[in-house]
Amino acid sequence: MRLYTFPDDRPDPRATREDCFFTSLNFFSVLADTNFLDSAYSRRILSSDYRPVTGPPSFGDLVVLVDSRGDGIHACVFIVEDFVFTKNGVNHLQPWVIMKMADLFTYFPSEHPVRVVVFRRKEL
Repeated sequence: MRLYTFPDDRPDPRATREDCFFTSLNFFSVLADTNFLDSAYSRRILSSDYRPVTGPPSFGDLVVLVDSRGDGIHACVFIVEDFVFTKNGVNHLQPWVIMKMADLFTYFPSEHPVRVVVFRRKEL
């Protein structure tokens, strides 16, 4: 629903606060859970409702870039092969897009090593 749109296009004034974690954790939701605007809530749900996976990602898995301290600096949703659905930053000039995973590192350069962790929703 948000693909190739901008936050300013949305009638909800909170749309400009929707970041990569909000976007990724709401990927399968019909109605967005605005609690994901709170980073502490997002971290708690990621920890309780998702598990890290090894091996290749599957459609809908969360791909999280993690810094050397173990903090998530970006999240996106795996679509297929090397493509992800993402919102790059809390910026009204950044649309929701599909992009290559390899290109994410150009958006999120780091002086410290960044690793990729794939999370899959636990069966409820």
